[in-house]
Amino acid sequence: MPINKCKICDSSLFIFVKDIFDDRHGYPGRFDIYRCDSCGFGQTVPEIPEDKISEIYTRYYPRRHIQVEELKNNPVHVKPPVLRWWFGINNTAHYHVKKGTRVLDIGCGDCTSIREINAMGAEGYGIEPDQNIKPVVDAFGLNVHIGLFDEINFPDKYFDYITMSQVLEHMHRPVQFLSGLRRILKDNGRVIIGVPNIDARLRKKYNSRWLNWHVPYHINHFSRKSLMRLAEQSGYRVRKVRTITPNLWVDWQIKLYMYPVREGVRVPFLNGESESSRENAKDVNSRGKIAVLINKLKGGTHRLSKHLHAGRIILQRIFDSLGMGESYLVFFEKK
Repeated sequence: MPINKCKICDSSLFIFVKDIFDDRHGYPGRFDIYRCDSCGFGQTVPEIPEDKISEIYTRYYPRRHIQVEELKNNPVHVKPPVLRWWFGINNTAHYHVKKGTRVLDIGCGDCTSIREINAMGAEGYGIEPDQNIKPVVDAFGLNVHIGLFDEINFPDKYFDYITMSQVLEHMHRPVQFLSGLRRILKDNGRVIIGVPNIDARLRKKYNSRWLNWHVPYHINHFSRKSLMRLAEQSGYRVRKVRTITPNLWVDWQIKLYMYPVREGVRVPFLNGESESSRENAKDVNSRGKIAVLINKLKGGTHRLSKHLHAGRIILQRIFDSLGMGESYLVFFEKK
């Protein structure tokens, strides 16, 4: 039986995936995924409370390990388009802005995006709820608000671009949120969005162990049709949409599937920690040992390993072109 209405098209939601948990950062609890039969939108149930977002992200996300001195010693360098294609990182929204523009990056994480926007010759502003990034903001003197979007008030028609890379899936009210952005976006401005693809090839392959369920932090799960409806409902038109798969996501997916994850336990390689730091390391099972072996092969110089890795990347770029990639990249423009 349906439990609620779809946030995008107001149709009924039905159970899609049951009883999954945070298999990255150790947040306690079990969650279900409900999906809309009409537009394909998915929703995590229950949702984490909106007023607890900053607290939960600050406590569980791995940015508390940020080393400011390391960032200072490693200037940002934006890879050229051909390498972004090869590594599958062109799903990063701010890579598609132009020089001389004013850009707001919502959910700017460790602020690498703002530094890259500035390095590209644009003027970068950021918003991020995770309090752990304050030392980075202070050290680099960045235009970043630490908190939620509705806590600040930008002037009307202030930005040429608003970018969100893997952010909209975290928003409780995506239609209302995108509608609200129209006021601060110039008439010829664009909103560029990267979000996971609920119909991705790897989602169908790994099902409940899909990397990008990422509960409870991902509360929205988008299909192509739901993105089209989202644009319509929030006052935009879709200019372009395609799927792109970061190579790192595929590596993480394989390792995560093979790793002996448990509810309430952090996974080290997804939290900036070494394998040896994992709690109860003696419990590593056969799948975990295989994961470690694959990681060693990937980092080695073995010729066969290199060929296999290159072949997998080429195959993934083909899946991307067929709309089966892990992440959508969507360009919205005001009507």
